[in-house]
Amino acid sequence: MEQIEEAVRCALDPSSDRAVKAQATQYCESVKTSAEGWQVCLELFTNVPERIPEARMFALQVIDAMIVKAGVRGSESGASERLGAARKTLLGFVSTQYAGPKYQSEIPFLKNKLAHTITMLALASYPTQWPSFVSDMISMAGLPSVSGPLTEDSASAVNMAAVKPSLVDFMLKVFGALDEEMVNPTVPRGSEELARNTDIKDAMRVNDVNQMAYVWYAILAHMSSSYPELAKSTLRLIGVYVSWIDINLIVNQPYMRILYELLKSPVLRTQACHCLTQIVGKGMRPMDKLLLLQFISVIDILKQLDADDVEFAEEVGKLVNVAAVELKGIWVDKDSTTPDARSTAYAMLEQLMPLILSLLAHEYDEVSSSVFTAISEIMNVFKKMHRDNVALSESQQDFLSRLLPTLVGKLKYSDDYNWPSTYDSKAGDGDGSLDEDDDEAMFIELRRSLRVFIDAIGQVAPKLYDSVMLTTAQNIFKQCSQYGVSAERATDQGGEGQGQLGWVRAELGIYLTQAYGERLSSNKGLRFGGPKYAGQANGQNSNGAPVSTASIDSLSDLLTMMIQSGIASCSHPAIAPMYFENFVRFNGYFDVRREAVTPVFTAFLGPTGIRHPNSVILQDPRSLLQIHHYLTAIGSIVKGFPDVRVDAKVAAASSPHQLSSSTSQVFLKAADMCIVILETLQASQLIREAARFTLSRMLSVLGAEALPYMPRLIDGLVTSCAVEELSDLLGFLGLIVFKFKPDVAPTASKLLLPVISKVYGFLDQVAQDGATGTDEAVLLIELRKAYLTWVVAIFNSDLDSIFLTPQNAPHLVTIFRPIATQLATDPSNPQCQRLAFNIMFKAIQAWMVDPKGWHTLATMTPAGIAALTSKGTPASASGQDSGRLFMRQITAKRLELDLESAVVREARSQFRDLVSKSVVSTCFEATTHPEFRITDAQASMVVTEVAGVLQMLLMAGMPEIAEGDGSAVAAMNAPQILTPPIGGDLNRNQFASYLCTGLLPSLGCPTAMATEFVQALASLDQKQFKKYLAAFISNSSSSSGGGSSGSRGSN
Repeated sequence: MEQIEEAVRCALDPSSDRAVKAQATQYCESVKTSAEGWQVCLELFTNVPERIPEARMFALQVIDAMIVKAGVRGSESGASERLGAARKTLLGFVSTQYAGPKYQSEIPFLKNKLAHTITMLALASYPTQWPSFVSDMISMAGLPSVSGPLTEDSASAVNMAAVKPSLVDFMLKVFGALDEEMVNPTVPRGSEELARNTDIKDAMRVNDVNQMAYVWYAILAHMSSSYPELAKSTLRLIGVYVSWIDINLIVNQPYMRILYELLKSPVLRTQACHCLTQIVGKGMRPMDKLLLLQFISVIDILKQLDADDVEFAEEVGKLVNVAAVELKGIWVDKDSTTPDARSTAYAMLEQLMPLILSLLAHEYDEVSSSVFTAISEIMNVFKKMHRDNVALSESQQDFLSRLLPTLVGKLKYSDDYNWPSTYDSKAGDGDGSLDEDDDEAMFIELRRSLRVFIDAIGQVAPKLYDSVMLTTAQNIFKQCSQYGVSAERATDQGGEGQGQLGWVRAELGIYLTQAYGERLSSNKGLRFGGPKYAGQANGQNSNGAPVSTASIDSLSDLLTMMIQSGIASCSHPAIAPMYFENFVRFNGYFDVRREAVTPVFTAFLGPTGIRHPNSVILQDPRSLLQIHHYLTAIGSIVKGFPDVRVDAKVAAASSPHQLSSSTSQVFLKAADMCIVILETLQASQLIREAARFTLSRMLSVLGAEALPYMPRLIDGLVTSCAVEELSDLLGFLGLIVFKFKPDVAPTASKLLLPVISKVYGFLDQVAQDGATGTDEAVLLIELRKAYLTWVVAIFNSDLDSIFLTPQNAPHLVTIFRPIATQLATDPSNPQCQRLAFNIMFKAIQAWMVDPKGWHTLATMTPAGIAALTSKGTPASASGQDSGRLFMRQITAKRLELDLESAVVREARSQFRDLVSKSVVSTCFEATTHPEFRITDAQASMVVTEVAGVLQMLLMAGMPEIAEGDGSAVAAMNAPQILTPPIGGDLNRNQFASYLCTGLLPSLGCPTAMATEFVQALASLDQKQFKKYLAAFISNSSSSSGGGSSGSRGSN
């Protein structure tokens, strides 16, 4: 025990030596996997005096591992004895140690963990080996075990003298953990576990649930006043169990009477209400559900509740919401209900409607939103009635006439809302936007939900909608015209609707104007009346229904009132953005009210427009100047012109141009403007996205003429970009290098280091600090994939020479070492592994096999080169003597790069060193990693790439290539897709010798096996060698003791 305790202490101590910590962790794992470890840990956990909490927690984890090994039903050999011994010891510990003050001093996480462990014992043993599980837990707590129906007389006669409150609490923890393991839908379970859980629930329904229900009632009836926390736990337990036990065990006179009493208790009413909500929401047939709702008198209960605090009001709202949804379901279900039942359900639903309205009007949004589902369900029925031309009844119209003003009132900011300051704006993404978790984001989401309901009312009761929306907005603007508006005060000076207007209702008036106009808008925009649109005054809304001239005129009048009210003079930051946005959205208004242009434009240029005193507004000029829209508009215009035709066989600059000279000059000027805007506002993500969209279109149309803008574009995009933007940018760059090869080579060479530095900057930061969450981890995986795909695109476009330029060559190893040693060895991401090895494959082709660039890297294969080399095809068979340059040679020429210069030779030499020191060993390290699942489809693709790398290295080691001048490779007519074995003289092959005598023996591979491996590498074609390599890897993994990756993959 002392050894285990010390090992746990060392393993968890952050100050421990790394080697000692690793040794301690390994020892703990050996204890967990050993056959006798659980017995020692059982003694450790129950030892008196007690051991350190961390060691006791570990002991329970070891016992859990033993239970898991016993099988889902505890049926493994010897499992019954082990489970019985653990059960006896742990229950003995609980009954002796937790019955007294020890329970209160016990650390909470240990109590919870012990309850979970006992639950696992029950799951593995009940009902076959431990049929008395439930009665044992009840009797251990000192509660009576009873049978028969629950009556008030039998419940009042229960003897509670022997009850131990601490053990009652522990019993409730065990029962709670049992439901969590069996029923909670968020817990993943296999088919065998699901079948076992079903059998356990069936057995409990027959034998034990009635005892549990009786005990719960006894706790509520006799202990709720003296032990309210036990009562809360019991109510929570009833709420989760009621979903799968017989409802009659809970819905009966004794239980309902005690629940009604608890609803009056200030301490317990919230939990009692939640319990009642779970009862009402239990899945049942519609007719049975109606009887349930009538029996528990849910309407009468709700009418009597006094929701005077927020938490309780929110729970009451949830109960009203569930009851309304259930009643609505009965009301519309014509297949499973009778007409009388539907009539009764609707009558009850109508009684709930005033409660729904009062909760919706609550000052706290959490309470209001608790009835949103009920409102949505009711409105869906009303919309269906409207579609079916069924008129709303008088009571339904009355409900809508009260619902709509309430919804409109909830659209306001709260009077005590604290508008974000300049400092607050920095909490966003750096461009003035707000974090999605703050109050502003939640209020915007609330408004979105409210708008859905309001627009639905506009659909079923358009006259009511027009009346309420227009009247509310008009009254606000009239008040502003008469008394002015305050930017400092949220509320109106003399109460709502009186005196000087506060900014809250001022913002509401502008928002209602926008909402009214949006509902009238069609996909093509509103058509305001007037001479210009004679005969076309009417538009269509989004549903295709005609929009009346009167409605459009009402919007026009409302916009006029908004201007004349002087509301734009309010300097509060909530006013200006939406005010001017309205005129952008409804710009057709100026066609019929030209006199409005001057006051709106004056306000736009004034102190509450582009010279606004609030720095948040100033830092977000896009909402005022529409720069983002202008940029995307330019891109959309350019999209209408034909793309430049690029012939893959010739340079892009030589391709025929399809624009006139004057058009090209206009587009080039626009491109220059886009770049200037980007450089000025590069901190804004919206501007970066718009600039990339527009410049990408410019590139498609202008072709090579636009390439000079690329360095400035990429610099503007990379400097402030986020991870997800960088991933998109890398995809964009990959398309550019492919489309504009080789003209793009000088530009790509300049961009190479800045882009790669940004990528490695993100990856290094996460390596140091760790990912902040799942979302960031996913984004970084996508970044790695995008980066590697981009590098592959560079090679496939025959632009490998950009790595060898004087400014990039010194960094060649720095660029490729992380790819070879990190990205290629991460078994958790086989997609990136495959791409990383593909990059190594192509880099070895480019710089060790075909350094003079005679062949394209996209299609050249090691086997094809080997065939020609072994046949001794003369150099004259290629284009070497014809004077024709190949694409890689053209790229070098564009870069003014001599492929035989000292700089290039040194870079290749450094790359060869990297290959010999890292790449070769990585091929075996990555594929023999314990987590590498060779039977996985993606892992199989990794093996394919590794096989290609090894074959290419064998090619590079051939004396004809390693010691030659490249003419042997030049003899191959690209593209070549032959697949014979490589062959060659292995005795003179440098790589073959290195594998046989160096690397493989150092990895523990016998000499005979190493020789066989090299012979297979040389004699087999690509498909055959891949199969051989897969078998070699599987055998190596099995014999190394690291486990068979193949067997793991098949499980």
